[in-house]
Amino acid sequence: MNQDDNSNKIGVVAATLMVAGNMMGSGVFMLPANLAAIGGVAVFGWIVTCIGAIALALTFAKLSSIDPAAGGPYAYTRQAFGDYMGYQTNLIYWLANVIGNVGLAVVGIGYLISFFPALKNPFAFALAQICVIWLFAYANMIGPKLVGRIQSVTTTLALIPIIGTAILGWFWFDGKTYMDAWNVTGKSTVSAIGMTLNFTLWAFIGVESASVSAGVVKNPKKNVPIATIGGVILAAVCYVLSSSVIMGMIPNHALANSSAPFADAARLAFGEIAGNGVAICAALGCLGSLAGWTLLVGQSAKAAADDGLFGNVFARTNSKGVPSAGLAIVAGIMTIQVLATMSPSASQQFGKIASIAVILTLLPYIYSSISIKVLGYGKLSPKDYNKSCIIGLIAAVYSMAALVTSNGNQTRWSLIFVIATIVFGAFGKYIYDNNISLSNIEKVILTGVGSAYIDQPLYGLPTAKTDEFLANGIGAQYNTGLDSLLVVSMGTGTSFVKVQGSTIEHIGGLGIGGGTILGLSKLLLKTHDFHQIASLAEHGSLNDIDLHIRDITPHPLPGLPLDVTASIFGKADANAKVEDIALGIVHMVLQTIGQGAVFASLNGDIKNIVLIGNLTRLPQCPDIFPRLEEMCDVHFKIPEYAEYRTAIGAALCYIRNREYKDIFCGKC
Repeated sequence: MNQDDNSNKIGVVAATLMVAGNMMGSGVFMLPANLAAIGGVAVFGWIVTCIGAIALALTFAKLSSIDPAAGGPYAYTRQAFGDYMGYQTNLIYWLANVIGNVGLAVVGIGYLISFFPALKNPFAFALAQICVIWLFAYANMIGPKLVGRIQSVTTTLALIPIIGTAILGWFWFDGKTYMDAWNVTGKSTVSAIGMTLNFTLWAFIGVESASVSAGVVKNPKKNVPIATIGGVILAAVCYVLSSSVIMGMIPNHALANSSAPFADAARLAFGEIAGNGVAICAALGCLGSLAGWTLLVGQSAKAAADDGLFGNVFARTNSKGVPSAGLAIVAGIMTIQVLATMSPSASQQFGKIASIAVILTLLPYIYSSISIKVLGYGKLSPKDYNKSCIIGLIAAVYSMAALVTSNGNQTRWSLIFVIATIVFGAFGKYIYDNNISLSNIEKVILTGVGSAYIDQPLYGLPTAKTDEFLANGIGAQYNTGLDSLLVVSMGTGTSFVKVQGSTIEHIGGLGIGGGTILGLSKLLLKTHDFHQIASLAEHGSLNDIDLHIRDITPHPLPGLPLDVTASIFGKADANAKVEDIALGIVHMVLQTIGQGAVFASLNGDIKNIVLIGNLTRLPQCPDIFPRLEEMCDVHFKIPEYAEYRTAIGAALCYIRNREYKDIFCGKC
């Protein structure tokens, strides 16, 4: 049976060619024109990108072998860093693909300019892109199978100009033309190479898909890595040779303004007929890819909607099972992108689009690269694990280098979008999960550090901001019946807010909180799942973790019962159970916060301490804080909905129309 199964699988050579073919798509057709703005020195950028692409491909291949069922940056990030990071990765990655699709439209229509000179007008060019985008969106709605068959043919056509130019173009290569434009940036060689990374990576976008074919490869453990490296190198050789030879065939100024560099090179070498043939192949290749990728981003949005990560509108399907509403939204977003990036030439517009798409793709790549350290622990041999972590580090460093050297304005706006997903995503998911209509929301109140980055209304709703510590104080005071209290907000870290009547003052804080629990748990328990940590802690014991007074002396000390902790983790050793370690971590954080609160309250002569924040949900709270009450003559209170008290306080600030300047008396 194994022999029969093996006979249906492909060898390492076929796998290598398949990997290379999957990556050598249509996006490369405009790159020579974009790289002309940098010069021949871009060849070193290709080399750096090749190394980074190999590291990325091997990282994804290893992640796939760890969990073959997972697949993709979204799944790996979610497993390693939690649901929300997974959600953010999915949204960014999806939008990067949507924007990247516009680049296919630009290149495809750009190669038709020689046949339709009217397209040289930027408005006509943009209109043609929009028409093609909506045409393929509609085609996918009514006949996705046909679109799939067409794409398989057009993808083959796209490879002809790339491979043909890489091989035959050297007969017309002029070394002087190439060297005269070696570095036209006016910057240092290192800076010029850095500028190429954002463009050259475009050619390798989708490198993460190289590992998907492991199931059809003979001896995948050995051959998939070989095919991955070989496929990336083969694709890179074609990219480097074709783009470099064109730089030596067409003068720099003409190349930089070309809307069809491969067609222009073929026209120079073989005449008008050959140039037109290459233009048709390139145009069909790009537009065919656009048709397929349009359906792909529609289906990926549907999958996210089915998981509750996107709006329900993306999950709606027509009689053919196609997410037609989602496809219409995708086409709408692409239309906006066309209008936003409209430029005097196709190469300039493509450069903007490629830059934005690559920047957005880099963050999921970075997340995936570092997730190998978390997901590979305990599942790989020590040698394999260390090697994989080094490769993942190379991939992450390369991705960050490409991000840093990207166009400043486009990087800035892309990162603003990434930050915005944190707020829009959390808010959107909340109203979706709770079936809240936007029309029923009067106003959105933002608070916390992240609110500083939000300058626009959320979902078009009236949006305001309030001080986090003010919200803590008002939210904790509400319904407690207390006029004088110390508010302890237990979040990632811990803050202390003193409330006396209408006077609210932030008096300090601790760099210990939920972030401490998660960080130590990653190191000691190899998990960052808060629910898992809490569950483990419930089944743990401190007897073999903490050093108690009874371990030091059989006699109780004044004010210190025998079961009081003398040294946190003072008895821990390498044989400690994971449940005990989990309880030790939770106990350490909560006890430290409690002791800090006691000292802060005594200093301000306040007896009532109100605890708020997500850590109040830990089942250990009812055990730890009452003991501190007995020892320190204070009173701890966890109000109802303690985890939402900051949000409640923010809402009350708006309802009461109490301005920050009127009631905030202290400064932190």
